[in-house]
Amino acid sequence: MTQSKDFSHVSESTCSTVVNWVKNILMPKLFGLWNKDQTKDALCRSKLKGGAGLSNDQTKPLYDEDFDGKSLSKIVFEFEKAQQSGNEQTLNDITEEVFKNDKDARDKVKNWIKNELIEKNKIEVPLFDSEEQTIIPLTSLGTKIFTVINSQRDLLQLIQAHIGVTTNRTLKPDVLNASKTLLSSFGYNFEFVDRENSVQVILKEFETYANFYEQNENLDKQNIVLPFIAAAPGVGKSKLLKEVGLKLFKEHFRKDTLCFPFFVSYGNGTKFDPENEKKSVESLLKRMILSFICSCTYENHVMIFQKIKDIIFDHITIADVLNCITYLLGNQKIDFFLAIDEAHEADTNINDKSNPLRMIMSAIGQYMQLKQLKLYPVFAGTYHTVIEENLKGSTYSPQFVPINALLSYNNLAKIFDHLAGNEKYKDDKMKSWRTNAEFRHYVRLFAGFPRGIEYFLYNYLTRDCTIREAWESARAELGRKYKIAMPMKDALLILALIFTRREVNKSMLVGSVSLSYLEDKGYIMINEEKDGCFRIVYPPILMSSMIYDSYWRGIFEELFFVMPSIKLYGLNWEDVVQKYLFLKLTFISQSQDRIEGSFIFKDLFPFAKMNHNTSNLSLKPIPKNVYLDQSRKQIQDEISSLELGSLSLKMNSIADCYIVKNATAAQAGDIIIFGLQLGNEDLLLIHVQCKWSDSAKTSESYESLMNEQEKNGKCLVLDKKVRNITVIITGKPISNLPDDNDLPDDMIIICKDNFSEY
Repeated sequence: MTQSKDFSHVSESTCSTVVNWVKNILMPKLFGLWNKDQTKDALCRSKLKGGAGLSNDQTKPLYDEDFDGKSLSKIVFEFEKAQQSGNEQTLNDITEEVFKNDKDARDKVKNWIKNELIEKNKIEVPLFDSEEQTIIPLTSLGTKIFTVINSQRDLLQLIQAHIGVTTNRTLKPDVLNASKTLLSSFGYNFEFVDRENSVQVILKEFETYANFYEQNENLDKQNIVLPFIAAAPGVGKSKLLKEVGLKLFKEHFRKDTLCFPFFVSYGNGTKFDPENEKKSVESLLKRMILSFICSCTYENHVMIFQKIKDIIFDHITIADVLNCITYLLGNQKIDFFLAIDEAHEADTNINDKSNPLRMIMSAIGQYMQLKQLKLYPVFAGTYHTVIEENLKGSTYSPQFVPINALLSYNNLAKIFDHLAGNEKYKDDKMKSWRTNAEFRHYVRLFAGFPRGIEYFLYNYLTRDCTIREAWESARAELGRKYKIAMPMKDALLILALIFTRREVNKSMLVGSVSLSYLEDKGYIMINEEKDGCFRIVYPPILMSSMIYDSYWRGIFEELFFVMPSIKLYGLNWEDVVQKYLFLKLTFISQSQDRIEGSFIFKDLFPFAKMNHNTSNLSLKPIPKNVYLDQSRKQIQDEISSLELGSLSLKMNSIADCYIVKNATAAQAGDIIIFGLQLGNEDLLLIHVQCKWSDSAKTSESYESLMNEQEKNGKCLVLDKKVRNITVIITGKPISNLPDDNDLPDDMIIICKDNFSEY
């Protein structure tokens, strides 16, 4: 009814009584939102229907003077103030000023406001003067102890008691303080990056809702979309919520409208006892009140929470809370943003149709369907399945907001450059970070993991320590926070999926639990590649705890960490490549029977350049035993046996997988992988050419790579059909490099273009 462009077209059934109208529509929206048509309609309604009972002739002068909700609000406000002081003459003066010589109209309106609206408590929040906000003085609250809140007036007084408002002034909430206090986020005031796409997904959804809200009389369930962020701990979900809230507060997409943010968490010191958490909507409303109070006071949020957590909210709604905040802020043009962090902690039982989380989602969706103050919610948490399934169960549409688990090196550079220009760090530790090889090396070990970078930078910039000490300290902190506990076979499966970048879905089971469950626990991180398809990622600094075998873990840490006995960059490049391939093939061999579908070359060399035919070459299962070794003689041309250390193996009797470092100056690969077969039974020889250490050249030519492939192609095994695959691994650029599908068969290239990804 309040959205009607022409009040004469509103059906009788919609507004059978103004009493119901006032109670159900006016209360959530306040008088000030009525236009002059709606105000005239209320004044003209008969007394039997809850109106003032004026005639059209009596309201016409008011209508012509644009007498609207704000005008009526001012009268009601003065009436309440006069009643509290007992000054009856003031009431007469107010109505006489408005209605001039029409005593009948004056008496009817005075009695309507006194006896219908105020006397019957149809207006629960005192309305305010359009020119000056008046807040109930704190002294008038006396020593009232709040045990039950059952009206907007009580709720208003509760908030005022905590924020200590004693004067008539406009509040200037510090929403940044509330976000810092209530959201556990990537912080220490480091600039955060690489979330632009996620922010835009959320804002676009909000704008779609706002536009539909403005253009339609009714909002159906299908018009309500609830965005959610689900990702592993420590990747920046809370920071994203904070960023969206502050962005909307500073500059709302609805011009000339304030968007006030609530920051709500179901963790971070705001957990109710189980019995109170079951009161789902009430627990949400208390957290919203807590957020507002935290934006108005610097009192410890845990202390505030303790004071309000046991108060009973009796029949208090989302609308009541938003109305009170609107009143306190003194701003009629207002929307609200609601960030709900650690949402999965509200309840993880997706099979319970009335679980608290689902009830919260339903209540928010139902509120958004009503034509009231606009509310833009976002849910965030670590348990994707729980949040998504509960959103579906709430009968409102979920919108997953992807977030990159790991920051790219270019985005890290933005953070470091920002810190380098920060006067706070006067010892210039960050000034030369681009030329500091040690700093950049340790940063790489975090693989862009936001929380790891946070710990490292905090230690390095705020403590008197070396780069290595800062890294060791960060590693220890992460080790305490991320303690992986899963069977060895499951850990090996996860490692195989990480090393191969196989596409997965979050419902995939690892043992008896889903990938979504493992993500919630922080055992893995998952990036969305396309709708519904994900890839598992994990930073090396955490990955070593998944490797239970001491020999394998020793190799991993030699490659990805810097041991005290090894100087920086002290490893031979061919050794690095050989050991990396050993780990990859080992993890695959231990888990391949649990991974759907056969492995192809795209799995062995993700991100590498190769044509379609090579990419899709299918492999037979990799032998369970994978070995590292060195050849005593050059492997080239016709190969009849392998001379490995003290072993001599006939080629036709090899049953295991050997990753062999070739002898110097051999006319074949620097490293050759033996023991693999293609799906068609062809014997497979993978020649890996390591081009990193050729310091005489700053780049490679495509023609020289073709020569390498030609040499490798001459390798034969007697009585066997052999397929020679050439793999080039270099960090250098390659000149004249064609597009992937123009590369010849059996050629795989990792170069400057894709080296960092690989």
